Amino acid sequence: IEKSAKEFEDSIYQRDRELFGHELSPGIDGDVRLTVLNTPLNGAGGYFSSADGVVKAVNRFSNEREMFVIGINSYPIGDPSYGSTLAHEFQHMIEWTVARRSPSWFNEGMSTLAEDLNGYIDNNTPRRYLEEPDLQLTTWSTDAATTGNHYGASQLFLRYFYQQYGSDAGIAELIKADAGNNLDVFAQVAARKRPEIKQFADVYADWAVANVLNDPNIDGGRYAYKLLPGPAATSELKGDQGAALVNQFGVDYYDGLTGPMTLSFDGSDSVGLIGTEPREGKAMWWSNRGDDSVETLTREVDLSGVKSATLQFAAWYEIELDWDYGFVTVSTDGGKNWTTLQSTTTTTSNPQDANFGNGFTGVSGSPGTETDKGVRGAWIDEKVDLSPYAGQKVLLRFWMVNDAAYNAQGMALDNIRIPELNYADGAEDGDGGWQAEGFVRTSGELAQTWALRLIRTNGGTPSVEPVAVDEQGRATVQLANGERGTLAVIGTTPFTTEPARYSYSVTKP
Repeated sequence: IEKSAKEFEDSIYQRDRELFGHELSPGIDGDVRLTVLNTPLNGAGGYFSSADGVVKAVNRFSNEREMFVIGINSYPIGDPSYGSTLAHEFQHMIEWTVARRSPSWFNEGMSTLAEDLNGYIDNNTPRRYLEEPDLQLTTWSTDAATTGNHYGASQLFLRYFYQQYGSDAGIAELIKADAGNNLDVFAQVAARKRPEIKQFADVYADWAVANVLNDPNIDGGRYAYKLLPGPAATSELKGDQGAALVNQFGVDYYDGLTGPMTLSFDGSDSVGLIGTEPREGKAMWWSNRGDDSVETLTREVDLSGVKSATLQFAAWYEIELDWDYGFVTVSTDGGKNWTTLQSTTTTTSNPQDANFGNGFTGVSGSPGTETDKGVRGAWIDEKVDLSPYAGQKVLLRFWMVNDAAYNAQGMALDNIRIPELNYADGAEDGDGGWQAEGFVRTSGELAQTWALRLIRTNGGTPSVEPVAVDEQGRATVQLANGERGTLAVIGTTPFTTEPARYSYSVTKP
Protein backbone atom coordinates (compact mmCIF):
# COMPACT_ATOMS: atom_id res chain seq x y z
CA ILE A 1 0.00 0.00 0.00
CA GLU A 2 2.92 2.36 0.65
CA LYS A 3 4.20 1.76 -2.89
CA SER A 4 0.81 2.57 -4.39
CA ALA A 5 0.46 5.66 -2.21
CA LYS A 6 3.87 6.90 -3.30
CA GLU A 7 3.05 6.26 -6.96
CA PHE A 8 -0.11 8.31 -6.60
CA GLU A 9 1.54 11.18 -4.73
CA ASP A 10 4.71 11.40 -6.84
CA SER A 11 3.30 10.63 -10.29
CA ILE A 12 -0.46 10.31 -10.83
CA TYR A 13 -1.41 13.25 -8.63
CA GLN A 14 1.04 15.56 -10.38
CA ARG A 15 0.23 14.39 -13.91
CA ASP A 16 -3.55 14.66 -13.51
CA ARG A 17 -3.22 18.18 -12.14
CA GLU A 18 -0.97 19.20 -15.05
CA LEU A 19 -3.51 17.86 -17.53
CA PHE A 20 -6.93 18.62 -16.11
CA GLY A 21 -6.67 21.28 -13.42
CA HIS A 22 -6.85 21.23 -9.63
CA GLU A 23 -9.22 19.72 -7.13
CA LEU A 24 -10.74 21.85 -4.35
CA SER A 25 -7.90 22.24 -1.86
CA PRO A 26 -8.30 22.62 1.03
CA GLY A 27 -11.60 20.87 0.65
CA ILE A 28 -14.91 20.98 2.43
CA ASP A 29 -13.23 19.43 5.47
CA GLY A 30 -10.54 22.12 5.54
CA ASP A 31 -7.85 19.53 4.75
CA VAL A 32 -5.53 19.55 1.72
CA ARG A 33 -5.23 15.77 1.88
CA LEU A 34 -7.38 13.40 -0.18
CA THR A 35 -9.03 10.27 1.16
CA VAL A 36 -8.92 6.98 -0.74
CA LEU A 37 -11.25 4.33 0.66
CA ASN A 38 -10.12 0.82 -0.31
CA THR A 39 -12.96 -1.63 0.10
CA PRO A 40 -14.71 -4.44 -1.76
CA LEU A 41 -17.41 -3.11 -4.11
CA ASN A 42 -20.25 -4.71 -6.00
CA GLY A 43 -21.32 -3.27 -9.35
CA ALA A 44 -18.42 -0.83 -9.72
CA GLY A 45 -14.65 -0.95 -9.75
CA GLY A 46 -14.35 2.48 -8.19
CA TYR A 47 -16.14 5.80 -8.02
CA PHE A 48 -16.00 9.45 -7.10
CA SER A 49 -19.20 10.84 -5.59
CA SER A 50 -19.83 14.58 -5.74
CA ALA A 51 -22.13 14.10 -2.74
CA ASP A 52 -19.02 13.87 -0.57
CA GLY A 53 -18.17 17.46 -1.51
CA VAL A 54 -21.22 18.96 0.23
CA VAL A 55 -22.32 19.02 3.86
CA LYS A 56 -24.66 16.42 5.29
CA ALA A 57 -27.40 19.05 5.57
CA VAL A 58 -27.47 19.06 1.77
CA ASN A 59 -26.94 15.32 1.24
CA ARG A 60 -27.25 12.93 4.16
CA PHE A 61 -24.99 10.41 2.39
CA SER A 62 -22.04 12.83 2.28
CA ASN A 63 -18.73 11.85 3.87
CA GLU A 64 -17.85 15.58 3.94
CA ARG A 65 -14.39 15.17 2.48
CA GLU A 66 -12.58 15.01 -0.88
CA MET A 67 -12.44 11.28 -1.49
CA PHE A 68 -12.90 8.45 -3.93
CA VAL A 69 -13.47 4.75 -3.49
CA ILE A 70 -11.52 1.88 -5.07
CA GLY A 71 -13.00 -1.60 -5.26
CA ILE A 72 -10.03 -3.71 -4.24
CA ASN A 73 -11.85 -6.92 -5.14
CA SER A 74 -11.65 -5.74 -8.77
CA TYR A 75 -8.45 -3.68 -8.61
CA PRO A 76 -6.07 -5.02 -5.96
CA ILE A 77 -3.68 -2.61 -4.29
CA GLY A 78 -0.34 -2.72 -6.12
CA ASP A 79 -1.82 -4.00 -9.37
CA PRO A 80 -1.51 -1.68 -12.42
CA SER A 81 -5.31 -1.56 -12.56
CA TYR A 82 -5.28 0.05 -9.11
CA GLY A 83 -3.05 2.89 -10.32
CA SER A 84 -5.19 3.25 -13.43
CA THR A 85 -8.32 3.61 -11.32
CA LEU A 86 -6.68 6.21 -9.10
CA ALA A 87 -5.84 8.28 -12.19
CA HIS A 88 -9.38 7.82 -13.50
CA GLU A 89 -11.23 8.78 -10.32
CA PHE A 90 -8.95 11.69 -9.46
CA GLN A 91 -9.77 13.22 -12.86
CA HIS A 92 -13.47 13.01 -11.95
CA MET A 93 -12.75 14.92 -8.75
CA ILE A 94 -10.89 17.63 -10.66
CA GLU A 95 -13.54 17.95 -13.35
CA TRP A 96 -16.30 18.27 -10.76
CA THR A 97 -14.38 21.21 -9.31
CA VAL A 98 -13.75 22.91 -12.68
CA ALA A 99 -16.95 22.11 -14.64
CA ARG A 100 -19.70 20.66 -12.45
CA ARG A 101 -22.26 20.09 -15.20
CA SER A 102 -19.88 18.17 -17.44
CA PRO A 103 -21.80 15.33 -19.17
CA SER A 104 -20.79 11.74 -18.56
CA TRP A 105 -19.61 11.00 -22.10
CA PHE A 106 -17.04 13.80 -21.83
CA ASN A 107 -16.21 13.28 -18.15
CA GLU A 108 -15.64 9.54 -18.56
CA GLY A 109 -13.69 10.15 -21.75
CA MET A 110 -11.37 12.51 -19.88
CA SER A 111 -10.93 9.95 -17.11
CA THR A 112 -9.99 7.22 -19.59
CA LEU A 113 -7.62 9.74 -21.21
CA ALA A 114 -6.12 10.20 -17.75
CA GLU A 115 -5.40 6.48 -17.74
CA ASP A 116 -3.73 6.74 -21.17
CA LEU A 117 -1.58 9.72 -20.27
CA ASN A 118 -0.48 8.16 -16.99
CA GLY A 119 0.77 5.14 -18.94
CA TYR A 120 -2.10 2.74 -18.25
CA ILE A 121 -3.26 1.62 -21.69
CA ASP A 122 -6.36 -0.58 -21.83
CA ASN A 123 -8.20 -1.21 -25.09
CA ASN A 124 -10.90 -3.53 -23.79
CA THR A 125 -13.81 -1.08 -24.03
CA PRO A 126 -12.51 0.57 -27.25
CA ARG A 127 -12.65 -2.85 -28.92
CA ARG A 128 -16.25 -3.26 -27.79
CA TYR A 129 -17.16 0.09 -29.29
CA LEU A 130 -15.44 -0.67 -32.62
CA GLU A 131 -17.51 -3.84 -32.92
CA GLU A 132 -20.72 -1.73 -32.85
CA PRO A 133 -19.84 1.83 -33.91
CA ASP A 134 -23.45 2.99 -34.38
CA LEU A 135 -23.52 4.31 -30.81
CA GLN A 136 -24.19 7.94 -29.96
CA LEU A 137 -20.94 9.45 -28.71
CA THR A 138 -22.59 12.42 -27.02
CA THR A 139 -24.76 10.59 -24.53
CA TRP A 140 -24.52 7.86 -21.90
CA SER A 141 -26.45 4.81 -20.74
CA THR A 142 -27.29 3.06 -17.49
CA ASP A 143 -27.67 -0.25 -19.33
CA ALA A 144 -24.79 -2.52 -18.31
CA ALA A 145 -24.87 -4.14 -21.76
CA THR A 146 -23.83 -0.90 -23.48
CA THR A 147 -22.04 1.14 -20.82
CA GLY A 148 -18.68 -0.39 -21.76
CA ASN A 149 -19.24 0.59 -25.39
CA HIS A 150 -19.84 4.17 -24.31
CA TYR A 151 -16.59 4.15 -22.33
CA GLY A 152 -14.81 2.87 -25.42
CA ALA A 153 -16.29 5.50 -27.74
CA SER A 154 -15.42 8.37 -25.40
CA GLN A 155 -11.92 7.03 -24.80
CA LEU A 156 -11.15 6.68 -28.51
CA PHE A 157 -12.60 10.07 -29.46
CA LEU A 158 -10.62 11.97 -26.85
CA ARG A 159 -7.54 9.88 -27.59
CA TYR A 160 -7.89 10.94 -31.24
CA PHE A 161 -8.55 14.58 -30.39
CA TYR A 162 -5.62 14.79 -27.98
CA GLN A 163 -3.23 13.38 -30.57
CA GLN A 164 -4.55 15.54 -33.41
CA TYR A 165 -5.23 18.85 -31.69
CA GLY A 166 -4.54 18.62 -28.02
CA SER A 167 -1.77 19.35 -25.64
CA ASP A 168 -1.58 19.18 -21.89
CA ALA A 169 -2.82 22.78 -21.69
CA GLY A 170 -5.41 22.17 -24.41
CA ILE A 171 -7.12 19.41 -22.45
CA ALA A 172 -7.65 21.71 -19.48
CA GLU A 173 -9.02 24.31 -21.91
CA LEU A 174 -11.72 21.89 -23.08
CA ILE A 175 -12.82 21.25 -19.51
CA LYS A 176 -12.91 24.93 -18.57
CA ALA A 177 -14.99 25.69 -21.68
CA ASP A 178 -17.41 22.86 -20.80
CA ALA A 179 -16.83 21.31 -24.22
CA GLY A 180 -18.96 18.29 -23.41
CA ASN A 181 -22.02 20.56 -23.35
CA ASN A 182 -20.70 23.07 -25.91
CA LEU A 183 -19.62 20.79 -28.74
CA ASP A 184 -18.36 23.47 -31.09
CA VAL A 185 -15.53 24.19 -28.66
CA PHE A 186 -13.91 21.11 -30.20
CA ALA A 187 -14.25 22.71 -33.65
CA GLN A 188 -12.82 26.01 -32.43
CA VAL A 189 -9.73 24.27 -31.06
CA ALA A 190 -9.33 22.06 -34.14
CA ALA A 191 -9.69 25.05 -36.50
CA ARG A 192 -6.42 26.49 -35.19
CA LYS A 193 -4.69 23.67 -37.07
CA ARG A 194 -7.26 23.08 -39.82
CA PRO A 195 -9.27 26.27 -40.51
CA GLU A 196 -11.71 24.39 -42.76
CA ILE A 197 -13.20 22.73 -39.68
CA LYS A 198 -16.33 24.71 -38.81
CA GLN A 199 -18.41 22.54 -36.48
CA PHE A 200 -18.24 19.52 -34.21
CA ALA A 201 -19.68 17.30 -36.94
CA ASP A 202 -16.51 17.93 -38.99
CA VAL A 203 -14.33 16.69 -36.14
CA TYR A 204 -16.55 13.69 -35.53
CA ALA A 205 -16.56 12.74 -39.23
CA ASP A 206 -12.75 12.85 -39.38
CA TRP A 207 -12.58 10.57 -36.34
CA ALA A 208 -15.13 8.21 -37.86
CA VAL A 209 -13.00 7.90 -41.01
CA ALA A 210 -9.86 7.37 -38.92
CA ASN A 211 -11.53 4.44 -37.20
CA VAL A 212 -11.71 2.48 -40.47
CA LEU A 213 -8.78 3.97 -42.39
CA ASN A 214 -6.10 4.91 -39.83
CA ASP A 215 -3.57 5.91 -42.47
CA PRO A 216 -1.10 8.66 -41.44
CA ASN A 217 -0.08 9.27 -45.07
CA ILE A 218 -3.43 10.73 -46.16
CA ASP A 219 -4.27 14.42 -45.88
CA GLY A 220 -1.63 15.31 -43.34
CA GLY A 221 -2.48 12.44 -41.04
CA ARG A 222 -5.92 13.74 -40.05
CA TYR A 223 -7.38 10.23 -40.45
CA ALA A 224 -4.98 8.42 -38.13
CA TYR A 225 -4.05 8.07 -34.49
CA LYS A 226 -2.03 5.76 -32.29
CA LEU A 227 -3.39 3.07 -29.99
CA LEU A 228 -6.41 2.33 -32.17
CA PRO A 229 -6.91 -1.40 -31.46
CA GLY A 230 -8.33 -2.24 -34.89
CA PRO A 231 -10.70 -1.01 -37.57
CA ALA A 232 -14.37 -0.39 -36.86
CA ALA A 233 -16.85 -2.99 -38.05
CA THR A 234 -18.37 -2.38 -41.46
CA SER A 235 -21.24 -3.99 -43.37
CA GLU A 236 -22.33 -4.28 -46.98
CA LEU A 237 -25.43 -2.84 -48.57
CA LYS A 238 -28.39 -5.20 -48.32
CA GLY A 239 -29.54 -5.23 -51.90
CA ASP A 240 -30.07 -2.35 -54.30
CA GLN A 241 -32.53 -0.67 -51.96
CA GLY A 242 -32.68 -0.39 -48.21
CA ALA A 243 -33.60 1.69 -45.18
CA ALA A 244 -31.96 2.05 -41.78
CA LEU A 245 -31.58 4.09 -38.62
CA VAL A 246 -28.35 5.67 -37.42
CA ASN A 247 -27.78 7.38 -34.09
CA GLN A 248 -26.83 11.03 -33.84
CA PHE A 249 -23.03 11.12 -33.73
CA GLY A 250 -23.08 7.41 -34.39
CA VAL A 251 -21.98 5.92 -37.72
CA ASP A 252 -22.99 3.24 -40.21
CA TYR A 253 -20.16 2.07 -42.48
CA TYR A 254 -20.94 0.49 -45.85
CA ASP A 255 -17.96 -1.32 -47.33
CA GLY A 256 -17.51 -3.19 -50.57
CA LEU A 257 -18.98 -0.53 -52.85
CA THR A 258 -17.78 -1.29 -56.38
CA GLY A 259 -18.00 0.85 -59.51
CA PRO A 260 -19.49 1.58 -61.84
CA MET A 261 -22.43 2.51 -59.64
CA THR A 262 -24.56 5.40 -58.40
CA LEU A 263 -25.88 5.42 -54.85
CA SER A 264 -28.77 7.75 -54.08
CA PHE A 265 -29.10 8.66 -50.41
CA ASP A 266 -32.34 10.00 -48.92
CA GLY A 267 -32.14 11.01 -45.28
CA SER A 268 -34.93 12.41 -43.15
CA ASP A 269 -34.96 16.20 -42.96
CA SER A 270 -36.37 16.28 -39.42
CA VAL A 271 -36.10 14.36 -36.17
CA GLY A 272 -37.84 14.42 -32.81
CA LEU A 273 -36.29 16.39 -29.97
CA ILE A 274 -37.59 13.83 -27.50
CA GLY A 275 -39.85 10.81 -27.83
CA THR A 276 -43.08 12.76 -28.24
CA GLU A 277 -44.88 15.61 -29.95
CA PRO A 278 -47.08 18.17 -28.16
CA ARG A 279 -50.19 16.69 -26.55
CA GLU A 280 -52.24 19.20 -28.52
CA GLY A 281 -51.47 22.10 -30.81
CA LYS A 282 -48.00 22.86 -32.09
CA ALA A 283 -46.04 23.62 -28.94
CA MET A 284 -45.26 22.32 -25.47
CA TRP A 285 -42.93 23.13 -22.60
CA TRP A 286 -39.86 20.90 -22.30
CA SER A 287 -37.63 20.75 -19.25
CA ASN A 288 -34.38 20.49 -21.19
CA ARG A 289 -31.81 17.95 -19.97
CA GLY A 290 -28.27 17.74 -18.65
CA ASP A 291 -26.16 16.15 -15.95
CA ASP A 292 -26.08 17.91 -12.58
CA SER A 293 -28.70 20.40 -13.70
CA VAL A 294 -31.76 22.22 -12.39
CA GLU A 295 -34.42 23.76 -14.67
CA THR A 296 -37.55 25.65 -13.60
CA LEU A 297 -40.79 27.08 -15.01
CA THR A 298 -42.51 29.65 -12.75
CA ARG A 299 -45.49 31.99 -12.69
CA GLU A 300 -47.68 33.81 -10.17
CA VAL A 301 -51.18 32.48 -9.58
CA ASP A 302 -53.84 34.62 -7.86
CA LEU A 303 -56.12 32.36 -5.81
CA SER A 304 -57.41 35.17 -3.60
CA GLY A 305 -60.88 35.09 -5.14
CA VAL A 306 -61.57 31.36 -4.90
CA LYS A 307 -62.23 28.88 -2.10
CA SER A 308 -60.83 25.87 -3.95
CA ALA A 309 -58.65 25.32 -6.99
CA THR A 310 -57.21 22.50 -9.03
CA LEU A 311 -54.10 22.56 -11.23
CA GLN A 312 -54.51 20.32 -14.27
CA PHE A 313 -51.89 19.61 -16.92
CA ALA A 314 -50.69 16.95 -19.33
CA ALA A 315 -47.27 15.48 -18.54
CA TRP A 316 -44.91 13.25 -20.50
CA TYR A 317 -41.64 12.16 -18.96
CA GLU A 318 -38.68 9.85 -19.20
CA ILE A 319 -36.59 10.51 -16.08
CA GLU A 320 -33.85 8.35 -14.57
CA LEU A 321 -35.72 6.19 -12.08
CA ASP A 322 -35.04 6.98 -8.40
CA TRP A 323 -32.12 9.32 -9.21
CA ASP A 324 -33.64 12.28 -11.10
CA TYR A 325 -37.00 13.91 -10.42
CA GLY A 326 -39.50 16.42 -11.74
CA PHE A 327 -41.59 18.41 -9.28
CA VAL A 328 -44.56 20.77 -9.15
CA THR A 329 -44.27 23.14 -6.20
CA VAL A 330 -45.86 26.17 -4.61
CA SER A 331 -44.41 29.09 -2.63
CA THR A 332 -46.34 31.45 -0.35
CA ASP A 333 -43.37 33.69 0.54
CA GLY A 334 -42.22 34.97 -2.84
CA GLY A 335 -40.00 32.02 -3.66
CA LYS A 336 -37.95 31.74 -0.48
CA ASN A 337 -39.43 28.35 0.37
CA TRP A 338 -41.13 25.76 -1.82
CA THR A 339 -43.47 22.87 -1.05
CA THR A 340 -43.70 19.91 -3.41
CA LEU A 341 -47.26 18.96 -4.30
CA GLN A 342 -48.81 15.56 -4.78
CA SER A 343 -49.97 14.91 -8.33
CA THR A 344 -51.55 11.96 -10.08
CA THR A 345 -48.30 10.10 -10.78
CA THR A 346 -45.86 11.54 -8.24
CA THR A 347 -44.14 9.31 -5.72
CA THR A 348 -42.73 9.84 -2.23
CA SER A 349 -40.22 7.02 -2.63
CA ASN A 350 -36.73 8.37 -1.95
CA PRO A 351 -34.05 5.65 -2.06
CA GLN A 352 -31.22 7.98 -3.12
CA ASP A 353 -32.17 11.05 -1.07
CA ALA A 354 -32.96 12.90 -4.31
CA ASN A 355 -36.75 13.20 -3.99
CA PHE A 356 -37.63 16.44 -2.21
CA GLY A 357 -41.12 15.21 -1.30
CA ASN A 358 -43.48 14.38 -4.14
CA GLY A 359 -41.65 13.74 -7.41
CA PHE A 360 -42.06 12.42 -10.94
CA THR A 361 -39.53 9.75 -11.90
CA GLY A 362 -39.22 6.85 -14.32
CA VAL A 363 -41.40 6.56 -17.43
CA SER A 364 -44.83 8.23 -17.58
CA GLY A 365 -47.53 5.63 -18.08
CA SER A 366 -45.24 2.80 -16.91
CA PRO A 367 -44.65 3.24 -13.16
CA GLY A 368 -41.39 1.84 -11.81
CA THR A 369 -39.84 1.45 -15.28
CA GLU A 370 -36.22 2.41 -15.96
CA THR A 371 -35.59 4.60 -18.98
CA ASP A 372 -33.09 2.24 -20.66
CA LYS A 373 -35.52 -0.67 -21.14
CA GLY A 374 -36.99 0.51 -24.45
CA VAL A 375 -40.33 1.58 -22.94
CA ARG A 376 -41.38 5.06 -24.09
CA GLY A 377 -43.31 7.63 -22.12
CA ALA A 378 -47.01 8.40 -22.60
CA TRP A 379 -48.98 11.59 -22.04
CA ILE A 380 -50.76 11.47 -18.67
CA ASP A 381 -53.46 13.82 -17.36
CA GLU A 382 -52.19 15.15 -14.04
CA LYS A 383 -54.20 16.83 -11.27
CA VAL A 384 -52.97 18.78 -8.22
CA ASP A 385 -55.15 20.15 -5.41
CA LEU A 386 -54.40 23.85 -4.81
CA SER A 387 -57.26 24.32 -2.35
CA PRO A 388 -54.96 24.64 0.70
CA TYR A 389 -53.64 27.84 -0.91
CA ALA A 390 -57.01 29.37 -1.81
CA GLY A 391 -57.50 32.97 -0.72
CA GLN A 392 -53.94 34.14 -1.50
CA LYS A 393 -51.44 34.79 -4.25
CA VAL A 394 -48.81 32.12 -4.71
CA LEU A 395 -45.95 31.21 -7.01
CA LEU A 396 -46.33 27.99 -8.95
CA ARG A 397 -43.19 26.28 -10.20
CA PHE A 398 -42.31 23.15 -12.17
CA TRP A 399 -38.83 21.74 -11.64
CA MET A 400 -36.54 19.22 -13.33
CA VAL A 401 -33.59 18.14 -11.16
CA ASN A 402 -30.90 15.83 -12.55
CA ASP A 403 -27.95 14.40 -10.68
CA ALA A 404 -24.55 13.69 -12.22
CA ALA A 405 -23.68 10.66 -14.37
CA TYR A 406 -26.79 10.23 -16.56
CA ASN A 407 -29.82 12.10 -17.82
CA ALA A 408 -32.80 10.86 -19.81
CA GLN A 409 -35.26 12.76 -22.02
CA GLY A 410 -36.72 14.86 -19.22
CA MET A 411 -40.28 16.16 -18.84
CA ALA A 412 -42.77 17.78 -21.24
CA LEU A 413 -45.84 19.78 -20.18
CA ASP A 414 -48.89 20.84 -22.16
CA ASN A 415 -52.43 22.13 -21.66
CA ILE A 416 -51.86 23.67 -18.22
CA ARG A 417 -55.17 24.69 -16.65
CA ILE A 418 -56.79 26.00 -13.46
CA PRO A 419 -60.53 25.74 -14.23
CA GLU A 420 -61.63 27.78 -11.20
CA LEU A 421 -59.71 30.76 -12.64
CA ASN A 422 -60.74 30.08 -16.23
CA TYR A 423 -57.00 29.80 -16.85
CA ALA A 424 -55.65 27.69 -19.70
CA ASP A 425 -52.27 27.73 -21.47
CA GLY A 426 -51.13 25.27 -24.11
CA ALA A 427 -47.76 26.98 -24.76
CA GLU A 428 -49.12 28.09 -28.15
CA ASP A 429 -48.89 31.87 -27.77
CA GLY A 430 -45.55 32.90 -26.32
CA ASP A 431 -44.50 32.26 -22.76
CA GLY A 432 -47.98 32.97 -21.34
CA GLY A 433 -46.53 34.73 -18.31
CA TRP A 434 -44.27 31.82 -17.37
CA GLN A 435 -40.67 32.54 -16.43
CA ALA A 436 -38.49 29.81 -17.89
CA GLU A 437 -35.02 29.04 -16.59
CA GLY A 438 -33.89 26.03 -18.57
CA PHE A 439 -37.39 25.04 -19.73
CA VAL A 440 -38.06 25.84 -23.40
CA ARG A 441 -41.14 26.10 -25.61
CA THR A 442 -40.76 23.70 -28.49
CA SER A 443 -42.59 21.97 -31.30
CA GLY A 444 -40.64 18.84 -30.43
CA GLU A 445 -39.04 18.75 -33.87
CA LEU A 446 -35.49 19.53 -35.03
CA ALA A 447 -33.87 19.74 -38.43
CA GLN A 448 -32.00 16.52 -39.18
CA THR A 449 -28.49 17.15 -40.46
CA TRP A 450 -26.03 14.69 -41.97
CA ALA A 451 -22.35 14.06 -42.61
CA LEU A 452 -21.42 11.56 -45.32
CA ARG A 453 -17.83 10.58 -46.05
CA LEU A 454 -16.67 8.47 -48.98
CA ILE A 455 -13.34 6.63 -48.86
CA ARG A 456 -12.53 6.13 -52.55
CA THR A 457 -9.86 3.69 -53.80
CA ASN A 458 -8.69 3.23 -57.36
CA GLY A 459 -5.62 1.03 -57.12
CA GLY A 460 -3.52 3.63 -55.29
CA THR A 461 -3.71 5.69 -52.12
CA PRO A 462 -7.29 6.10 -50.89
CA SER A 463 -8.90 9.54 -50.87
CA VAL A 464 -11.51 10.83 -48.43
CA GLU A 465 -14.32 12.96 -49.80
CA PRO A 466 -17.13 14.81 -48.04
CA VAL A 467 -20.42 14.05 -49.81
CA ALA A 468 -22.71 17.07 -50.19
CA VAL A 469 -26.16 16.59 -48.59
CA ASP A 470 -28.92 19.05 -49.49
CA GLU A 471 -31.52 20.53 -47.12
CA GLN A 472 -33.91 17.68 -47.86
CA GLY A 473 -31.29 15.15 -46.79
CA ARG A 474 -30.52 13.91 -50.29
CA ALA A 475 -27.10 13.04 -51.69
CA THR A 476 -25.52 11.14 -54.57
CA VAL A 477 -22.38 8.97 -54.54
CA GLN A 478 -20.80 7.83 -57.81
CA LEU A 479 -18.02 5.31 -58.37
CA ALA A 480 -16.41 4.83 -61.76
CA ASN A 481 -15.40 1.51 -63.27
CA GLY A 482 -12.59 -0.04 -61.22
CA GLU A 483 -13.17 2.15 -58.16
CA ARG A 484 -14.06 0.81 -54.75
CA GLY A 485 -15.46 2.67 -51.81
CA THR A 486 -16.52 2.73 -48.17
CA LEU A 487 -19.32 5.12 -47.19
CA ALA A 488 -19.74 6.49 -43.67
CA VAL A 489 -23.27 7.67 -42.81
CA ILE A 490 -23.47 9.94 -39.76
CA GLY A 491 -26.41 11.68 -38.11
CA THR A 492 -25.30 15.07 -36.81
CA THR A 493 -28.25 16.75 -35.08
CA PRO A 494 -27.27 17.92 -31.57
CA PHE A 495 -29.48 18.05 -28.46
CA THR A 496 -31.46 14.89 -29.25
CA THR A 497 -30.91 11.18 -28.65
CA GLU A 498 -33.57 10.16 -31.17
CA PRO A 499 -32.07 8.26 -34.15
CA ALA A 500 -32.07 9.46 -37.76
CA ARG A 501 -33.86 7.61 -40.59
CA TYR A 502 -32.51 7.18 -44.09
CA SER A 503 -32.88 5.08 -47.21
CA TYR A 504 -30.72 4.36 -50.24
CA SER A 505 -30.96 2.96 -53.72
CA VAL A 506 -28.23 1.73 -56.05
CA THR A 507 -28.20 1.77 -59.83
CA LYS A 508 -25.60 0.26 -62.15
CA PRO A 509 -25.24 0.73 -65.90
